[in-house]
Amino acid sequence: MPIYFIDRREVKEEARSLIRTAQAPPLLFTALFLVIDLGLALISSATDHMLGDSPAFLPFAFIAILVSLLATVLSAGYCCYCLGIQRGDAMPYESLFDAFPFAGNVVLMSLLEAVLIALGLVLFVVPGIVLAFSYILALYYLCEDPEAGALNALRRSRERMRGYIWQMFLLLLSFFPLLLQGGP
Repeated sequence: MPIYFIDRREVKEEARSLIRTAQAPPLLFTALFLVIDLGLALISSATDHMLGDSPAFLPFAFIAILVSLLATVLSAGYCCYCLGIQRGDAMPYESLFDAFPFAGNVVLMSLLEAVLIALGLVLFVVPGIVLAFSYILALYYLCEDPEAGALNALRRSRERMRGYIWQMFLLLLSFFPLLLQGGP
């Protein structure tokens, strides 16, 4: 498969034009997602603090795991929103919860991805970074086709990113100033 170079300027322009189609404005949707994610992180942090010397370890551990799983599935819902915007669909705020029907696949894929990246980081740092970029599209593939499963999403992401890891790194780096200024 020949390697094509990504025109970062064209990608940014296309992103700017697509975000105008959403029923829920992307900046407000992202702010809602981040507020919910922050709330979940605060709950997780509080349960971690309570786990310290507490004899009631099990209830707090259960809450911490539940909050972590909820945050993972909501991240997949955010990916569903982004894919809907990319297709030109009018995505409402409720689309944040679109990943709940296939939450098991989302959790399984996240666990597999974390284990593989951790193994790569343990071996040497560079393989872990390469694996992290290889699996960067896995959640999107899973949200695009939930019936295909977690392993298939990881495989498709790895295959699609072969030869594009450095370009993806540069593409993400080029969006950094846009994130600093608060959007398009």
